[in-house]
Amino acid sequence: MAALEVARMARAANAHAFVRGQCSSACVIVLAGSVVRAVPDNARVGVHQGRITTTRAGVEVDAAGQMASDALRVFETLTVDFLREAGMPDLLFRRMQSVPHNQIDYLERAEMRELGLLGFDPAYRATRTP
Repeated sequence: MAALEVARMARAANAHAFVRGQCSSACVIVLAGSVVRAVPDNARVGVHQGRITTTRAGVEVDAAGQMASDALRVFETLTVDFLREAGMPDLLFRRMQSVPHNQIDYLERAEMRELGLLGFDPAYRATRTP
């Protein structure tokens, strides 16, 4: 949920995101929310399903039970809505959902481009073109 909030702030601020090293998990949502997205050849972007966690004895663990399942469904719905608002292809969320939450699948450059994770947000570009 925090990633969605940061992504909304990034979008509202017309933020530019430049991946240095690695961007995976919730970072991808922030990347998608930015209006300019750059990933150099030596950087990696990785996706996976969302998960709900809790902390027990200072250790992050997967949350279990109906409340966690309900929270995950809400998160997924909000994520789909946000990605659509941001003009991202539906394929991005489907790609994220195709990878179990305990794994990360690193995207090839062509796939990053296809999923909208490289370049300018078309709506932003339209406001900047003379």
